[in-house]
Amino acid sequence: MNKTFASFLNIIWFIFVGIVIASISIYLIIISNGYRINWAAKKIIQNGMIFLKTDPKVADIYLNNQLKLTKSPARLTDLYQGRYDIRVTKDGYFDWKKTVEVTAGLATENEDIVLFLKNPQQLPVIQEETDSFNKLPSKFLNTDLEIRSEAEIWIKEYKNNDDLLVTRLSIPIKKAAYYSDKKHILFQTKNRISVMDLDGSNIIKLAELNSEDSVEFIVDDSGQFLYYRDKEEIKKLKIH
Repeated sequence: MNKTFASFLNIIWFIFVGIVIASISIYLIIISNGYRINWAAKKIIQNGMIFLKTDPKVADIYLNNQLKLTKSPARLTDLYQGRYDIRVTKDGYFDWKKTVEVTAGLATENEDIVLFLKNPQQLPVIQEETDSFNKLPSKFLNTDLEIRSEAEIWIKEYKNNDDLLVTRLSIPIKKAAYYSDKKHILFQTKNRISVMDLDGSNIIKLAELNSEDSVEFIVDDSGQFLYYRDKEEIKKLKIH
């Protein structure tokens, strides 16, 4: 009788262990394929992901005000579908902020995050830089950017030959030009030169001019230095 009961317990034990192993295996397969169990809703849903690349690479990355990573490229995984607040910070730089939409099974990418200095440093301009700046053709500053209705910036034939509205401000825009990566736009309003993301977000003032006259400005290929004409003087700022 005791042997029969012991055999029965062994069978129950092996069945239990088998169920546990099978459950863990199924769970791992679900997780590894980008799915997640929503216990509250009692169903399996597919996850989304946010991919970020910042410049500088070493920066604090927050998701809904919680610090997640301290350098990029960065992947924020295992996210439910929905909207998330992203913030990238670094001492001495302006914060970058955006609310992004995460879709199940897809990666939401923000690969062109550039942080700009809070206190740009004015540097001396050498003669070679002055000569190069004076040779800039005015058409180079405009390219496919267009100011419409005095306060709108458009990119002509952005996708599928359709024009893209970047921003609409409440004050006139005097001039617009691309940042070095063509993923940001420099623009002048009143006596300020500012920069913004290609979708019109994260507007940051880079330089303040001595007048509200329209001026020429450009950023070098590295994206670190802003050159602009203020009155008759050519100035150089380290902005990144």
